[in-house]
Amino acid sequence: MYGMGMGLFQGVNKMQVARARAHGLVHKLKACCMFSMHDVVRDVAISIASTEQNVFSATEEQESSSLTIPNKFFERMIQVRVINFSYMNLLSLPSSLGLLSNLQNLSLYNCKLLDITVIRDLKKLAVLCLRGSDIKRLPVEVGELTLLRLLDLRDCMELEVIPPNILSNLSHLEELYMGPRSFDKWEVEVEGVKNASLHELKHLISLELQIQDVNTFPRGLFLEKLETFKILIGGVWGWEYADIWCREFKIDLDSKIRLKDGLILKLEGIEDLWLSYLEEQDVNYFVNELDKVGPSQLKHLYIRGSHLTLNPAESKLHNHTILIF
Repeated sequence: MYGMGMGLFQGVNKMQVARARAHGLVHKLKACCMFSMHDVVRDVAISIASTEQNVFSATEEQESSSLTIPNKFFERMIQVRVINFSYMNLLSLPSSLGLLSNLQNLSLYNCKLLDITVIRDLKKLAVLCLRGSDIKRLPVEVGELTLLRLLDLRDCMELEVIPPNILSNLSHLEELYMGPRSFDKWEVEVEGVKNASLHELKHLISLELQIQDVNTFPRGLFLEKLETFKILIGGVWGWEYADIWCREFKIDLDSKIRLKDGLILKLEGIEDLWLSYLEEQDVNYFVNELDKVGPSQLKHLYIRGSHLTLNPAESKLHNHTILIF
């Protein structure tokens, strides 16, 4: 969301609205063949953008096994609003990064940094991408970024500790992306620290999350503000990257959790629902909930590993795709 960081969408306060507007602009540019430009024109466009829009970008071509950015590097770039260090083998972040009081978008995608505490001074930061990072503990300094709207923690395979109250302090956070290869030890004690709770995510609008162990899933959780989501609960599900606009919910029901305890979203908002190992009480609950909400947005229902079946006519599913496997 570089456009948001560069202030291209004046008057837009929600990430999803900005993203929709960006997609609309891209569609228009494609229609005008603006993406089929000569390399020289492309280089000039990048040069103009980096000069006029206060952008700093480093590319994979500049990758080094021991890249170090001098501590004073950003001292004369205080107007920079977007920084992209994707795929850079940085040893550390320069201390002068903390001087960038106008920085709104910072991408450290696939950077192997272990210490990112300098970001605590980036009070206007709206987008932070730590995807593919080797951090083992989310720094408490992240909780000081109170204007943060999007946090990307996907593929952070070493991440084991998210201290409590960091996520809840991010009162403007709209979107959190974690995926299948990242932190999933919610409320588990690690190194003497009890991890954050999923209850801290109630203010989110968009969430991407997988929880392998059903036993760590809190009962009574309800994320009523979610508009787009991809949530997988249980270890039987494979992860497939899909449209960011999807509304997909998968839950592995076992003897310790039933549908009435695990359906943490409004049923009428789910488009793709995957259920495994249904029991009769789950079927009854599901049918009753459908009766309550009336016509829903449910497009596809997938039922796995169950000897029970649903009668589409009786359960208002006659216009939906039902796959039992």
